Amino acid sequence: HSQTGQQRAIHPYFDVAQKAIENNLPSGKKGLKQKFVYQKAREGQGKYRKGVMAKFKNGCLLTGIKEDYLLHACHIIPYIHPDATVKDKINTNNGLALTPTAHKLFDEHKISFDKNKLVVADNLSAEVNKNLGLQPGRVFIDMPKGCYPYLQWHLDRFNERN
Repeated sequence: HSQTGQQRAIHPYFDVAQKAIENNLPSGKKGLKQKFVYQKAREGQGKYRKGVMAKFKNGCLLTGIKEDYLLHACHIIPYIHPDATVKDKINTNNGLALTPTAHKLFDEHKISFDKNKLVVADNLSAEVNKNLGLQPGRVFIDMPKGCYPYLQWHLDRFNERN
C-alpha cells in the first residue's frame, strides 16, 4: 500500500524486483527510509551557470534547445583539469550551453570547435552524425569570441585524440 492507503499497481517485473530489494534489506526492515546526503558544491558555479546561459540566449549551440532544465553550462577546460586556473573555473568565456548529449560528445572529444566552426571526430558513426545533425564545418555565428582561446585549448586535445 502507498502512503495514501491506495494499493500500488501490479507490474510483473517491478513487483518482483521490488520484493527482491525488500527481501535483501536487513531483517525487520521493509521499505527504505530517506536520508539527507551532503555533497560538494562547486564554489561560484551558480553564478557561472547564469552567466553562460546569458551568453547563449539561443540555447544549445548544436540543437537550439532553449529549455533551461535541458541545458548544461559546460566548462571548455574542465573544472577539475590541472590546466584550469581558479579564474578559468568561473570565467563564462570558458563555457558553452549544451544539452547533455552534446556535452558528452564535447567532453569525450567527439566534437570540438575551431573558433566558431564545428569539428567532428572521424570515428563517429554516420547514424550519430545524421541523428544529431552534426555537420562538420557548420558555422555558429553566435559563438562569443571570448570563448576562442578556451576552444583552442579543447581543439588541441581533440586533435591529439583523433
